[in-house]
Amino acid sequence: MANCEGWPINCFDFDSAFLNSTLSDNEVIYLKQPKDFAEGDPKRRVFRLHKVLYRLKQGAKNWYDMLRKALEDLGFHHSEADHGVFWRDIAEGKVILAVHVDDCLIMAKSQDLLDKFKKEVNRKYKMTDLGAC
Repeated sequence: MANCEGWPINCFDFDSAFLNSTLSDNEVIYLKQPKDFAEGDPKRRVFRLHKVLYRLKQGAKNWYDMLRKALEDLGFHHSEADHGVFWRDIAEGKVILAVHVDDCLIMAKSQDLLDKFKKEVNRKYKMTDLGAC
């Protein structure tokens, strides 16, 4: 679509994406104290995890749920055909976003519209702007 319409395409990457999401109260995960942590401490501790870490089974799902909510708050809708594709219609034009885990491809009618969107997203989640793709 962007190619047919001559729209600019940009890429960006969310910084530490999974660490932006949290575990709900019914998702209880405990971790053992690392082997060399607090050497000499006779007490062994168990830690409850509150943030999602990479490699947790529910990590990607929790991140997607938080990202989807944030994008919906910005006026985006997700595609029923592909839940990694979001779009927003505003007076200045349409913005389309394709997400794969923490990597994003964004297209819009103008570069100004892309820059405006990236600023809005960066207020919610830190990201690395990779510029034109």
